[in-house]
Amino acid sequence: MGIEVVIGKRIMNPLRQDNKAGCEFKISNGKIRFVDYSRDYWNGDCIDIVQKLYNCTFTEACFKIIGEMPFSDNVAIKLGNPYSPSFTPKERTRFTFAVRRWEKYDAQFWKQWPISKATLEKFFVAPCSWVRIGSMYININELNDPAYAYIYGNDEVKFYMPGREKKNRFRMNTTFPHGWLQLPKSGDLVIVSKSQKETMWLSQHMNIPSFGPQAEGHMPELNKILDAKRRFTNVLSFMDFERAGAHTMWRLRKEHDIPAIYLGTGKFNTVFEGAKDITDYSKMFGELKACRLVDKLINETIR
Repeated sequence: MGIEVVIGKRIMNPLRQDNKAGCEFKISNGKIRFVDYSRDYWNGDCIDIVQKLYNCTFTEACFKIIGEMPFSDNVAIKLGNPYSPSFTPKERTRFTFAVRRWEKYDAQFWKQWPISKATLEKFFVAPCSWVRIGSMYININELNDPAYAYIYGNDEVKFYMPGREKKNRFRMNTTFPHGWLQLPKSGDLVIVSKSQKETMWLSQHMNIPSFGPQAEGHMPELNKILDAKRRFTNVLSFMDFERAGAHTMWRLRKEHDIPAIYLGTGKFNTVFEGAKDITDYSKMFGELKACRLVDKLINETIR
């Protein structure tokens, strides 16, 4: 958290925008706990805080604390020593693939929304001639069952296989937020979007930077949210107005004061816009009408 721990002293929460000293460190059941009286989401001990900060598991939080903090042998034994044979952090599954040339049928596929080859290359999307997950080869057909690699660096990859049924369409070994590498250093507006396809569409057609989690029902990592709020004047979320997306937008608004824009679905007194997301809307009604709709939603929210 980057602050000195003083038991009982009222402080502002460094993990969110805060202008009132309504937090403190307390000792409870032998543990030092952080208490935020305005947002109980942040309440917890050091492991709870790291889990929320990095959106990770209990074990991963312990490993991160051990790796980054000076510790004694006793602490290492208590939390699990990463250098001990009994402690084996989960390894990332290795995704391997071969990049092929862009073909006319690739252009035809991405033209539906449309997303250009230049935009795909900007976001490190590559067509594959073969893919392998760990030791398992995935059978693909370049024409009828293509595969595209979304490349994030450090061996982190997401495979997009659009010809497959929904549960097998995406395979990934990463939680790195899509669009993060392409964000400018600062700006007036950034959007937390539902998927890389929306992020690429917003970049190409509206010159709006965006990023988001690899799954719509997940929250972006806290450090990314706070960094985005420091770098951009306005931050909005833009996801599907369905269960997973609506819950994430609600959490972003409640926990980080990030307003939401969305396409109405006809539920909860909203007007059905004709599509659940902006790329489908663009496919159905054209990119010009889609751009005007996004402009309208943004202007109604922040301008």
